[in-house]
Amino acid sequence: MLTRLDLWRFKCFELVRLPLAPLTFLSGANASGKSSVLQALVLFHQTMREHEWSRRLMLNGEVIRLGTVADVVDKVYGRRTFEIGIVDEEQT
Repeated sequence: MLTRLDLWRFKCFELVRLPLAPLTFLSGANASGKSSVLQALVLFHQTMREHEWSRRLMLNGEVIRLGTVADVVDKVYGRRTFEIGIVDEEQT
């Protein structure tokens, strides 16, 4: 089971380490990043489904289309890369 989602420079986040549980609720004000968290999970799923051993995320596929890297990087800090990490209970 996934226990944590890490996002570095993805959309509105500089760095977030989001703990995950069997039931995780996302709540917050508008434009606080809830959809970005869900998009990151779908992006990871899409990449694993299409290219299981790829080190590059598949931004555009059948499940989700996020555009280019410039569309998903953290624009506040002007970064050109982003990373998504997951931790499962066996790694902790």
